[in-house]
Amino acid sequence: MRKLLIAITMILVSAVAFSAQTKVFKWDSELCQHEGTYDSKKYSEAELKNTQVLQSMIGSIPLFTDPTADEYKDIANLSMKDLAKEYAEQSAKLKNLKIVKSDYWKHVRQRKIAELDSYYKLSKITMQAYDNPSLLKDFSQGDICVDFYAEPLIVGGEYLYVTWLKVNMDSRSKNSSPARLKGIFDQQNSSPDRLKYARVEVMRFGWWNCAIQEIPLVEHDERAVEEFNKLFINVKEECDEL
Repeated sequence: MRKLLIAITMILVSAVAFSAQTKVFKWDSELCQHEGTYDSKKYSEAELKNTQVLQSMIGSIPLFTDPTADEYKDIANLSMKDLAKEYAEQSAKLKNLKIVKSDYWKHVRQRKIAELDSYYKLSKITMQAYDNPSLLKDFSQGDICVDFYAEPLIVGGEYLYVTWLKVNMDSRSKNSSPARLKGIFDQQNSSPDRLKYARVEVMRFGWWNCAIQEIPLVEHDERAVEEFNKLFINVKEECDEL
């Protein structure tokens, strides 16, 4: 009987100790609310929260400061100061996040930093190129983009016009209202400022749309969800019905 009581006592003590080192972490995804039980000796709540923040960055735009202009008059409002400020803030945020110790999440952070750096470099070059289009050649990751769009922007004149027409025709082929785009093009083409319109459209829908494809973007995948869930002893979730 004494041995039995000792055994029961040890089991109870172990259960209490285990309970004391486990905690609950809650987070939301697009359609679900999650509740995970984790070992507090392995991770802190702050580390889990920061790792979840890093996970939420996967597949997101690195910077929201738009380096392109919708209209020619908007070029004057493009702000290198705003771009640099946002980049510095995002870079510091990524580098200073105290995440869980994990090779996977360390690699994700490194990829996001590389993505951010490349995106900033492209944004900076693009913004500066409105005044000095030859700077577009400094974007070494996009030789095809340089050949197709940078050269016409640098040379200007008829070369730029022909490229503008090609870009606009491509936009029409993908738009639900191609006649509307053609009407806008015809109106702008008849203007004495037609090359200004050409510069804006080729920069935004030609150069930028091409060059952004050369950035090593960190795309969303299911592995990030799986790796985050692995940090927990168990996970419960409640999801809204579609």
